[in-house]
Amino acid sequence: MNSGARGSNGSAQALIDARTLATELARHPEAGLALQAYEGQRREATARVVETNRSVPPDFINIKVDQLSGDRPFRHIDDLISHAELREISDNYKKIAGFSLDTLKA
Repeated sequence: MNSGARGSNGSAQALIDARTLATELARHPEAGLALQAYEGQRREATARVVETNRSVPPDFINIKVDQLSGDRPFRHIDDLISHAELREISDNYKKIAGFSLDTLKA
């Protein structure tokens, strides 16, 4: 089910997939039932990751900075976009991808 997302997220998704599959195999002695349960848990989450990678591509920050600068030179990225905005973009993706701190604590 791994979405092959951006950066190291592909490996992170593979770990989430493996954990979920191992949990379901432990719960269901029949492999077919375990696979169905795994798919039920991961399908929607994986679809959100894929959709986000299409709507907010890996180079989204570069695209955003290019738009904000009007393709003009700038001194520092902080002149165009705040650390809070960058953090919000990153935190939102972590929630969608399933590895925000809140998600991992749950």
